[in-house]
Amino acid sequence: MTSVLRVITRLNAGGPARHVVWLERGLAARGHRTRLLAGRVQGGEDDLSTLARDARIDLAEISALGREVAVASDCRAIGAVAREIAAFRPEIVHTHTAKAGLVGRLAAALRRPGSSFGAPRPRVVHTFHGHVLAGYFGFPKQAAVRWSERLLGRLLTDAVIVLSPQQRDDIVHTYRVAPAHRVFVVPLGLDVAELEHPPTGPPLRAELGIGAEHFLIGIVGRLAPVKDHALFLRAAAVLARRRPEARFAVVGGGPLEAGLRTLAGSLGIGDRVAFLGMRTDLARVYAGLDALALTSLQEGTPLALLEAMAAGCPFVATAVGGVPDLVQQEWTGAVESRSFRPSPRPRGLLVEGRDPEAIASALALLIMEPSLRSALAAEGRSYVRRCHGLDRLLDDVEAVYARALRTPGRDAQPGGDSSSA
Repeated sequence: MTSVLRVITRLNAGGPARHVVWLERGLAARGHRTRLLAGRVQGGEDDLSTLARDARIDLAEISALGREVAVASDCRAIGAVAREIAAFRPEIVHTHTAKAGLVGRLAAALRRPGSSFGAPRPRVVHTFHGHVLAGYFGFPKQAAVRWSERLLGRLLTDAVIVLSPQQRDDIVHTYRVAPAHRVFVVPLGLDVAELEHPPTGPPLRAELGIGAEHFLIGIVGRLAPVKDHALFLRAAAVLARRRPEARFAVVGGGPLEAGLRTLAGSLGIGDRVAFLGMRTDLARVYAGLDALALTSLQEGTPLALLEAMAAGCPFVATAVGGVPDLVQQEWTGAVESRSFRPSPRPRGLLVEGRDPEAIASALALLIMEPSLRSALAAEGRSYVRRCHGLDRLLDDVEAVYARALRTPGRDAQPGGDSSSA
């Protein structure tokens, strides 16, 4: 079995935090020796570290590890992670999210043979859950981010995991972060059974005072600029004028909530929008929704869409990042021989561009066409069962670790055709 030290910037509400908890729990159950390092959750963010502790994960906080660039604290974080590597002596250091990817990979580089830290270098794996290579910063900072990611990807990383074919194309070809033979598509996995069979308890609609005559549309995700909840509210205002039965729920916490509440009021839909904050009973939430909307500016593979599909909840999403792959692609094969093909049936409705009218029209179509909702729900459930279970995720990650451990060096070319990985 393999020893794995995992590093993530912070365990705030969102897909990456839940993903690493599932990985740690699942790999430990399979006999691997694991430890998780995470920075502090920032003020105003919802903290998911309790999920890790409830799962009895070996978790340590790196207090100097923060989201923003700060040279002094970043150097302390690198030193702290390097000391953890020295004490834990992992075969694999696996980093998640951009800042942890920088800190963790630099710390692992200090483990080179003959260094003052004195132990063999572990193999390094990095997962891009999304990426900050475009659309996040102004030109000077964006150029610096791309330059640093290329150095990290080409010089300090043995394997890169991405979540979709589109993301792989970004990393390999568009931004040239890492060579193709080191980049593997590992789609997300989740606890499908939990979402298919929500726990008993008060229904969401009863909690909100929403009857059967209403059509409840939710958006699920942390309240952050990249999720563009303002676009969702503007589309909701358009839809509310057309369909009086439409009601809306914003599920997630964050510092933008006050401004979004003000926006909802100014759009005339304050009485139709419920702000629910962070919820841990997501199976109950999805069971109460008639449809989900996703209006993000950028995504890798949004966990919210997978959860919605598992729960049989149809959705409308902006066609960004890995979302079209998730909705329109099928994949087959093991991680080292994966191939992709167009799906025979879509699993949701995609909207090009950032037009509230277009999003509202797609949501209106779901309201008016019950047969379409049923078809999308059935196809989504079937797809998630086939392709996104936790066992498949764990199998794929173990395969990437095995590949990294048996590759002689970062510049060695693996055998076979890497284009389908």
